[in-house]
Amino acid sequence: MGKGFESKTIISKPIDEVWSYISDFNNADKWMTGVTDLRPKEPGSICKGSKLFFQSRGSERESEITAWEPLKMMELTSTQAGVTATYAYSLKSMGDKTELKLNAGCIATGFWKILHPIIIIAMRASDSKHPVQIKNAIEG
Repeated sequence: MGKGFESKTIISKPIDEVWSYISDFNNADKWMTGVTDLRPKEPGSICKGSKLFFQSRGSERESEITAWEPLKMMELTSTQAGVTATYAYSLKSMGDKTELKLNAGCIATGFWKILHPIIIIAMRASDSKHPVQIKNAIEG
Protein backbone atom coordinates (compact mmCIF):
# COMPACT_ATOMS: atom_id res chain seq x y z
CA MET A 1 0.00 0.00 0.00
CA GLY A 2 2.84 2.41 0.65
CA LYS A 3 2.99 5.32 3.07
CA GLY A 4 -0.19 7.17 3.86
CA PHE A 5 -2.57 7.82 6.73
CA GLU A 6 -5.24 6.25 8.91
CA SER A 7 -8.50 7.69 10.18
CA LYS A 8 -11.44 6.14 11.97
CA THR A 9 -14.73 6.83 13.68
CA ILE A 10 -17.53 5.08 15.55
CA ILE A 11 -20.90 5.03 13.79
CA SER A 12 -24.09 4.58 15.81
CA LYS A 13 -25.46 1.95 13.43
CA PRO A 14 -24.96 -1.82 13.26
CA ILE A 15 -22.30 -3.20 10.93
CA ASP A 16 -24.77 -4.49 8.32
CA GLU A 17 -26.22 -1.00 7.81
CA VAL A 18 -22.77 0.57 7.52
CA TRP A 19 -21.60 -2.10 5.06
CA SER A 20 -24.77 -1.74 3.01
CA TYR A 21 -24.20 2.01 2.77
CA ILE A 22 -20.50 2.03 1.83
CA SER A 23 -20.77 -0.92 -0.56
CA ASP A 24 -23.58 0.80 -2.50
CA PHE A 25 -21.44 2.90 -4.79
CA ASN A 26 -24.41 5.15 -5.61
CA ASN A 27 -23.69 6.73 -2.21
CA ALA A 28 -20.01 7.46 -2.94
CA ASP A 29 -20.54 11.08 -3.95
CA LYS A 30 -21.93 11.76 -0.46
CA TRP A 31 -18.68 10.81 1.29
CA MET A 32 -15.83 10.58 -1.24
CA THR A 33 -14.52 14.10 -1.72
CA GLY A 34 -14.30 15.04 -5.39
CA VAL A 35 -15.75 11.75 -6.67
CA THR A 36 -18.96 11.55 -8.65
CA ASP A 37 -20.66 8.79 -10.58
CA LEU A 38 -18.81 5.80 -9.09
CA ARG A 39 -20.14 2.68 -10.80
CA PRO A 40 -19.11 -0.86 -11.70
CA LYS A 41 -17.62 -1.35 -15.16
CA GLU A 42 -19.70 -4.51 -15.55
CA PRO A 43 -23.21 -4.77 -14.11
CA GLY A 44 -23.72 -7.59 -11.66
CA SER A 45 -22.10 -8.73 -8.49
CA ILE A 46 -19.20 -6.87 -6.95
CA CYS A 47 -16.16 -8.85 -5.84
CA LYS A 48 -12.39 -8.72 -5.63
CA GLY A 49 -11.09 -7.84 -9.08
CA SER A 50 -14.17 -5.85 -10.12
CA LYS A 51 -13.40 -2.63 -11.98
CA LEU A 52 -15.12 0.64 -11.14
CA PHE A 53 -15.37 3.85 -13.15
CA PHE A 54 -15.68 7.24 -11.50
CA GLN A 55 -15.52 10.93 -12.28
CA SER A 56 -12.96 13.00 -10.40
CA ARG A 57 -11.72 16.49 -11.13
CA GLY A 58 -13.38 16.49 -14.54
CA SER A 59 -11.89 13.19 -15.76
CA GLU A 60 -13.17 9.64 -15.93
CA ARG A 61 -10.92 7.29 -13.99
CA GLU A 62 -10.78 3.62 -13.14
CA SER A 63 -10.36 1.81 -9.85
CA GLU A 64 -10.14 -1.87 -8.95
CA ILE A 65 -11.56 -3.62 -5.92
CA THR A 66 -8.40 -5.25 -4.59
CA ALA A 67 -10.03 -6.72 -1.47
CA TRP A 68 -13.69 -7.47 -0.77
CA GLU A 69 -14.91 -9.18 2.40
CA PRO A 70 -18.59 -8.35 3.01
CA LEU A 71 -19.25 -6.90 6.46
CA LYS A 72 -15.48 -6.67 7.07
CA MET A 73 -13.57 -4.65 4.50
CA MET A 74 -13.17 -3.34 1.00
CA GLU A 75 -10.08 -1.97 -0.66
CA LEU A 76 -10.07 0.24 -3.75
CA THR A 77 -6.89 0.82 -5.76
CA SER A 78 -6.34 3.16 -8.68
CA THR A 79 -3.33 4.24 -10.68
CA GLN A 80 -2.97 7.64 -12.33
CA ALA A 81 0.28 8.42 -14.09
CA GLY A 82 3.01 7.09 -11.76
CA VAL A 83 0.93 7.07 -8.57
CA THR A 84 -0.99 4.08 -7.22
CA ALA A 85 -3.38 4.98 -4.41
CA THR A 86 -5.09 2.43 -2.18
CA TYR A 87 -8.01 3.05 0.17
CA ALA A 88 -8.90 0.21 2.57
CA TYR A 89 -12.12 0.58 4.55
CA SER A 90 -12.51 -1.89 7.41
CA LEU A 91 -15.46 -2.41 9.74
CA LYS A 92 -15.58 -3.82 13.25
CA SER A 93 -18.84 -4.60 15.04
CA MET A 94 -19.36 -3.04 18.43
CA GLY A 95 -22.87 -4.36 19.06
CA ASP A 96 -25.28 -1.71 17.81
CA LYS A 97 -22.33 0.47 16.72
CA THR A 98 -19.58 0.04 14.14
CA GLU A 99 -15.98 1.14 14.08
CA LEU A 100 -15.05 2.28 10.57
CA LYS A 101 -11.37 2.65 9.77
CA LEU A 102 -9.72 3.97 6.63
CA ASN A 103 -6.11 3.09 5.84
CA ALA A 104 -4.92 4.93 2.75
CA GLY A 105 -1.57 5.01 1.09
CA CYS A 106 0.22 5.44 -2.16
CA ILE A 107 3.25 4.30 -4.06
CA ALA A 108 4.90 6.70 -6.49
CA THR A 109 7.25 5.79 -9.31
CA GLY A 110 9.49 7.74 -11.65
CA PHE A 111 9.20 11.51 -11.46
CA TRP A 112 6.32 11.16 -9.01
CA LYS A 113 8.66 9.84 -6.28
CA ILE A 114 9.84 13.41 -5.76
CA LEU A 115 6.27 14.52 -5.06
CA HIS A 116 5.34 11.52 -2.91
CA PRO A 117 5.33 13.41 0.44
CA ILE A 118 3.15 16.16 -1.05
CA ILE A 119 0.77 13.61 -2.57
CA ILE A 120 0.27 12.01 0.85
CA ILE A 121 -0.40 15.42 2.42
CA ALA A 122 -2.99 16.14 -0.28
CA MET A 123 -4.61 12.71 0.16
CA ARG A 124 -4.83 13.20 3.92
CA ALA A 125 -6.27 16.70 3.54
CA SER A 126 -9.02 15.66 1.16
CA ASP A 127 -9.76 12.05 2.12
CA SER A 128 -9.08 11.51 5.83
CA LYS A 129 -12.61 12.82 6.42
CA HIS A 130 -14.22 9.83 4.66
CA PRO A 131 -15.11 7.94 7.88
CA VAL A 132 -16.69 11.03 9.46
CA GLN A 133 -18.50 11.90 6.22
CA ILE A 134 -19.91 8.33 6.13
CA LYS A 135 -20.94 8.66 9.80
CA ASN A 136 -22.70 11.97 9.13
CA ALA A 137 -24.50 10.61 6.07
CA ILE A 138 -25.67 7.41 7.79
CA GLU A 139 -26.63 8.95 11.10
CA GLY A 140 -28.30 11.94 9.45
